[in-house]
Amino acid sequence: MVDADDNIPDEVGTVEELHEMLRRYALRGGWQRQIDAEHWASFVRRGPTLLVTFESVADTLARSGGLPLGIDFVEDKGWSLLHVAAEGETGFRSAAMFDFLDALSEDETLQAYDRTVFYGAGLGGYAACAFSVILPGARVVAVSPRATLDPRRAPWDSRDRALWSRDVSGRYADAPALVEGAMQVFVLYDPHVVPDSMHAGLFPACNTTRLACPFCGPRPEIVLRKIDILHALIEQAAQERLDAQSFARLFRARRQSGTYLRNLLLALDGRDKPNMTAILCRHVLERQRAPAFRRRLRAANRADDC
Repeated sequence: MVDADDNIPDEVGTVEELHEMLRRYALRGGWQRQIDAEHWASFVRRGPTLLVTFESVADTLARSGGLPLGIDFVEDKGWSLLHVAAEGETGFRSAAMFDFLDALSEDETLQAYDRTVFYGAGLGGYAACAFSVILPGARVVAVSPRATLDPRRAPWDSRDRALWSRDVSGRYADAPALVEGAMQVFVLYDPHVVPDSMHAGLFPACNTTRLACPFCGPRPEIVLRKIDILHALIEQAAQERLDAQSFARLFRARRQSGTYLRNLLLALDGRDKPNMTAILCRHVLERQRAPAFRRRLRAANRADDC
């Protein structure tokens, strides 16, 4: 762990502070590299399990404390960390990034780890899947990942239109093909978010376990983090204990998520099922003060009486 006299801040708020914080973590046996104007990487060398993460700087700084998710594993579990950061929504795609990955694929230090887990969400999930090819046999946990950014292969998804000017069909582009070398792949997604469900369906069945997160919306990572199961998912993946059953047990905690409950309420409203809406509202109101659910309970009771 980082010694107290290293003056590592408890939280950061700027890109510069984030750079400096990761540099200090990497001081002992690790490194930090600027890949190009938009990307940089930090390697924190600790224990025999390696976590490889891909995050945009904006997402990192928006998290409580402004710290990368991987730092918790460095501090709490003594894992090693390779953190790749993007300044902007880049899809982690550039010629310099591909050259960097080529070099990592021949890095004997990274190849020597007992267990390796790649993690990312959204575009970071796409990168975690596509780039896992550099360390064959790794495990991958990807939340709402893109399978491809190529509009010719995914014409039904225009969310990443700003990236179409980049090389989205060349090297390291086809995540489902590249992830076939992974030991296990876990794709978490909300099946009611149509583009994410279609991307999930493109991943190979031979090594992919699809874990549905219904009513978590287009960014399930936020819900998984708030109900405090994201770290457990990654740890179970590393320990070869994650499967559909273990995920189902962890995901029961969603009943404490305001996002999940609100999305479920909206879905029930759309189905015109006042009795089911009333059951949900009573469940929520037994556990917390929720004026919106109380109003919907009254409306559901009135509708049920008609």
